[in-house]
Amino acid sequence: MKVFAALSLLVVCVHGDASELGPGPNAWVLEDPSVVSLSKEKLEASVESLVARGAFRYCTLIAKNGRLIFEKYHYNNSLSLYESDSMGKTAIAAVVGIAVTKGLVDLDTPVYKYGVPDVGIWNETGVSYYKQVTTRHILSMTTGYGRVPPGTFFTYSSDDWVQTLSLILRAVTKEDPVIWATRELAEPLGINDLFLFDDLQGDISAGGGQMYTCSMALRVSQLITNNGWWRFENGTAVRLISQEYMDQLFNPSFPNVNAGYGFLTWLNTAVGDTHCCAPRWGLRGRYCSGANNTNCTTCCQERGQEKVDPKYGYCNPKSTQLDEDQTSRPITPGEPQDQWMLRNGASYIEDSMVGDNIKGSIPAPSDLAVAMGQWARYMVMVPSLNLSIVSIGTTDGWSTKCWGGYDDAFMVAMVWESLAEAVTTKEEQETLKSLLGKKKSDKKFLTTVEQTENSTSTTSVIMAHSSPNVHKKRKNRKLGTLAHYDSNDLASFASKTYAGSCSCNCNPWQGNGRCFNVPIDLAPKVYSDPSETCDNILKDNEAKRKLLPWNAKNSDYCIELGITKQCNYPADKHTNLCTEDAFVFMPYPCRQVSPCAPLKENTAFATTICACQTKNFGGCTWSNSTCDYTPYYRPATWSL
Repeated sequence: MKVFAALSLLVVCVHGDASELGPGPNAWVLEDPSVVSLSKEKLEASVESLVARGAFRYCTLIAKNGRLIFEKYHYNNSLSLYESDSMGKTAIAAVVGIAVTKGLVDLDTPVYKYGVPDVGIWNETGVSYYKQVTTRHILSMTTGYGRVPPGTFFTYSSDDWVQTLSLILRAVTKEDPVIWATRELAEPLGINDLFLFDDLQGDISAGGGQMYTCSMALRVSQLITNNGWWRFENGTAVRLISQEYMDQLFNPSFPNVNAGYGFLTWLNTAVGDTHCCAPRWGLRGRYCSGANNTNCTTCCQERGQEKVDPKYGYCNPKSTQLDEDQTSRPITPGEPQDQWMLRNGASYIEDSMVGDNIKGSIPAPSDLAVAMGQWARYMVMVPSLNLSIVSIGTTDGWSTKCWGGYDDAFMVAMVWESLAEAVTTKEEQETLKSLLGKKKSDKKFLTTVEQTENSTSTTSVIMAHSSPNVHKKRKNRKLGTLAHYDSNDLASFASKTYAGSCSCNCNPWQGNGRCFNVPIDLAPKVYSDPSETCDNILKDNEAKRKLLPWNAKNSDYCIELGITKQCNYPADKHTNLCTEDAFVFMPYPCRQVSPCAPLKENTAFATTICACQTKNFGGCTWSNSTCDYTPYYRPATWSL
């Protein structure tokens, strides 16, 4: 109890039945679903359907009314740690929410006023936006990348822009953010090690990427579902995060820019005329217009239309989302914006993230929110149903309108479509069906903030809950001090067995991999530029054989990536859709795990499953120290 005695909590009071707030710092206890009027048999069948039609799902955990009613590990076990990627962002939003609740941070105060330094990321065009950026801009992913005024475009980030949140916490708390976030969030939730491996010199990785077990993720999900309330060990309830902040987390701060994103969390709101934004990235299509085709949009391409105009598929040339990596052409100061901005037109939404993919089923509530990590690592949170779902795997989703792209909206819809009937009571189902097509919240009105075009002031109003690099990245972790060596330094290794180590990422973009100790006789391959050291070793076949004994392949160290492809049933029933290359990193055909079949009996939602093994590591980082334990880059064994 001494941990909690040290907490300076804003409010402690009774919150109805505190048992509905989750386990507190104690272990989850699996209960029979009948305690919340649900069927164990239906839950088991629904999860089985999800796993059968969604490739490589590792775990499924479901909590209803704060009680764990379903827990299954399809691969590995309850102690397995997974790199969360951007799923971890929502926990960062919770950390910031605690700081706001304690009065340490104001969402609309420019961050420079807290003493946050200008680190050179807010001026990409000759115009500095450093003094305009607020915490709200960072949480809502509208920083502008230093290219456009903050609050005018959706600019999704897992790198330096969002990392500014850690700088804010350091400035206002006068502590290392890892220490502060652990005390204020992780310890009350009973997940003390949440930030243990962030390894950023005391900063938290604000772009996510923390290591989670599935049950750790369910605790964070439950806190958000609780609207910021949590349970103490003695049964009392505490509000860790204010209702005002939580209302804004579940609503878009800039609905005219992106109505589908809250605070580091994706929303199922109806997006209205912005048609932005779905968590979807097109990889194969680009639609260009303007003089010399300089105004370009990254598009999804519809299956069967890959060789024609990319307008077939998800493509919005006027998208309010910008790509993080500017690749259309160099920026010229003073040039009109549309002449150099590369937009993510693949993020187009007709109505809502889940609703676009499901027609005629149990509609997903408009207050459904998702903490979303790459390769379909999800925490699904629905306050109106007191429902939390964790579904973690390594899955790429291809919808028929984003063929060859990466469509998380499709995958989230699959999770909801699989489980909806089993996780809702009859009464809840009828309520949701009655709201189909209505553009308002199914439970309550939420608070949002509208900002005038030429003003930095904000006004709270009441409104109805209605109307990345193409892939997400996070801060790289350095696993030791990088050193510069050349042939003259060999003498310094005389007493050493190893010259250092290489930590190698698994493709594609998995954010983890293996660490290899580099034998001393490979020291001549350690180049003056540390960033090239490991890559040069791996390019040398003789050196590679010494680094990877018995000519082992990286497939001995990296897991397969599953691809769930939407298909047309029964037309594709006997068609192998796994013969085409999935990514440039996989230049040979993937294998088919399961042929085209419908999800449950829904023939409109049919999938086939492929498994793909990466051929090469996606780059390695050199360290002058030998491999140390880290769940991101486990030391490779020498006897395979």
